[in-house]
This record gives sequence, C-alpha cells and structure tokens, in this order.
Amino acid sequence: MTDKSYMDDVATLMAQIERRGKIENPIVLYGSSSFNYWHRMAEDLGSLSLINAGFGGGTYQGAFEHYSRVLKPLNPGQILIYFGENDIAADGNTAAQIFAQQQKFHQMLRADFPKTNIIYLGIKTGPSRWLWHNEYSKYNSLLATSLESDPQAQYLDIMSCLMGDNGLPMQKYFENDGIHVTPLGYALWVPILREALTI
Repeated sequence: MTDKSYMDDVATLMAQIERRGKIENPIVLYGSSSFNYWHRMAEDLGSLSLINAGFGGGTYQGAFEHYSRVLKPLNPGQILIYFGENDIAADGNTAAQIFAQQQKFHQMLRADFPKTNIIYLGIKTGPSRWLWHNEYSKYNSLLATSLESDPQAQYLDIMSCLMGDNGLPMQKYFENDGIHVTPLGYALWVPILREALTI
C-alpha cells in the first residue's frame, strides 16, 4: 500500500481544510500527487470553490481509507477523481484489478452523492512510467466505457495533450522525475477540466 508513507500529506490536507472553513457545494479534487502538486489549481481554473484534496502516493486503497474523514464531510457539489497510476506502477496491480476497485468506489460515491457530477481523469503516463503505458491504457478504456452508463459521470482524457507526434510523452510537460506534470502540462489540462466543470 503506497500511501502509508504519505500520512503527513493527509494530516496537512485535513488541517488546511479545517482552516479554510466550510464551503457550500465545493468542487473537490480527490486523488494522488497529480492533484496535490497542482499548487495554482484555483487560479488556473478560476474558482474559489475548489478544494484540492490530493495526497501523495494516493491509490484507490487510500481513497477508501480516507474517504470518511476527507471527501464525504465536504459534501461536494462536483467531484474530480484521479487514482490508478500508483496502484499499477507502485503496487503492482493490473488494470482489471484497479478497475474492480474503481467500480466499488464509484458505487460508494453514488450511494452518498446520487446526483453529483463525478469526473474521472484518465491515467497519464510520464516518461519514467512508460513501462506501464499499456496497462494504463487498458484501465482508461475500461473506465471510459463504464462511465457511459452513468449520465452524471464523465471520463476525461488528460494524456493525449501531453503526447508528441511520435506517440511518446513530451518531456517539457513533465518534471525531472518523469512522473509529475509541470505548470506547462497543467495549463493544457485547464480547458479540458473547465469544459467538464460547472464553474
């Protein structure tokens, strides 16, 4: 389980949420460090109702563990989800295994938030994780197809914009670790997310 080493991230996140106070119908981004590292998220997306609930090393297992004290109490008006990347690359799961977890997680979300707009971002593949690109693609395909049956859910492709004409991820959109996205990369995500969100 990758997120045990990142409990400090969750503790810091909880403290930030408490200091900020209650926000009515917030847009909550719940996911791994791909959200956590997006420090200008509110400015980039142009909304003061955003809550960045990303935590380093996040996986679906962590999403379940922290759900009751992080996501659920926020009573989100819209939810963006990004998990799966660490599940496969760090924890050795297959696309099918992670998809099964996502299905259980989505059922839990729908039980608590039956009419809420839920947006799942497909997994990106940085240069350092190209080894897992096929498995990521399998998961993305399963996820996108499954969400077609939920009119209040969406799948967003946030990887294609980071790819070059040669079919490989462009280094300029990734940090030196070859995993996390640079501000240039996040800038490409902005219009994709804004089109899906009600801001």
